[in-house]
Amino acid sequence: MLRFLFRIRPLRHLHDLNPITHRPWNLDLGVVYLLDSSSFSTATTLSMSASQKIASKRSKNADSVIALLSNHGFTSNQITSIASRVPALLSGNPDKCLKPKLNFLLSTGLTKADVVRLISIDPFILKTSLKKRLVPNFNLLKSILGSVHQVANALGRCTRLVRQNLENVLLPNMKTMQEHGVPRHRIVKLAIRYPRTFLQNTAKFSHSVAFVKEMGFDVLKWNFILGVCVVACLTSSTWERKLKLYQRLGWSEDDAISAFKKHPFCMVLSDDKIKKGMGFFVEKVKLELSFVAAHPNLLSLSLEKRVLPRCMVLDVLESKGLLQKKKGFAYCMQITEKQFLDRFVNKHECEVPLLLEAYHAKLDLAVFPS
Repeated sequence: MLRFLFRIRPLRHLHDLNPITHRPWNLDLGVVYLLDSSSFSTATTLSMSASQKIASKRSKNADSVIALLSNHGFTSNQITSIASRVPALLSGNPDKCLKPKLNFLLSTGLTKADVVRLISIDPFILKTSLKKRLVPNFNLLKSILGSVHQVANALGRCTRLVRQNLENVLLPNMKTMQEHGVPRHRIVKLAIRYPRTFLQNTAKFSHSVAFVKEMGFDVLKWNFILGVCVVACLTSSTWERKLKLYQRLGWSEDDAISAFKKHPFCMVLSDDKIKKGMGFFVEKVKLELSFVAAHPNLLSLSLEKRVLPRCMVLDVLESKGLLQKKKGFAYCMQITEKQFLDRFVNKHECEVPLLLEAYHAKLDLAVFPS
């Protein structure tokens, strides 16, 4: 049953130029200073210069900023990235503009590694008002999410949580969920795992919640939360386009809605992934369209990294009569890597010694003797 066959244009070579004897004459002294006092490449510094030139009189500030970031655990590459994305940070007084923010973030209970990671991801945090945003937002998040650890998890997924006005978006959107009967612990879980959802426009978010509820989702279940998460991030035109794509591939509109209710993320898969997945499961594995609709999470799995290797293993075992107990296809695809190895690969190491090697190498069935 399972048998089947298996732009970015490069920069000019500025790094080949001697930075002292061949330095471009149009760079001001502030940029030249950075070339001499740090590990920034000429190409990177040129980019920074194009964004915002740093006056020579501010070179001491730049030196202090670099030293401050370095002392807080930032690597040379991270400092380069931060300065290229927010050049103005190098021209300010670090003791007034940066140090208080770094000290506050560390005082919250975030580790130094957490702070370095967050600022490297989003250096605009250091341009955010300490009193108007960072302090009140962090305190609010901690009161909602329950711990610094959970705040760190949420910020790792969306650093805008400390930069936006949460009273205008986060709180109203959470209130909307509560008004529809969503349990508080579900709301908190959504804020931790998919925080961007709560930063949507409040009118759109309210519409998304009502739309998902009208589809028949149970507000007490996690899938309702995921449904809101998906709908809130899609435009109406994208939603309609996904529905039509599934219909062109053989599902009815009811099939697509049913699949969405089972696995909401099937509506945010790329068109190419949807087409390849549907084609493979229906044409190669010979599954019914209704079966795929009943198990839409199959479409989210990686064909190359999970489905194909597992199908090869199952095909080999089936051909050798080693599948003593028939397991459902969806079950075999969805169990964890460890479970699959234990139940279908390692268990048959003696009978099929090359099975593990073939599985990891994603080899064709032809390597096995008949």
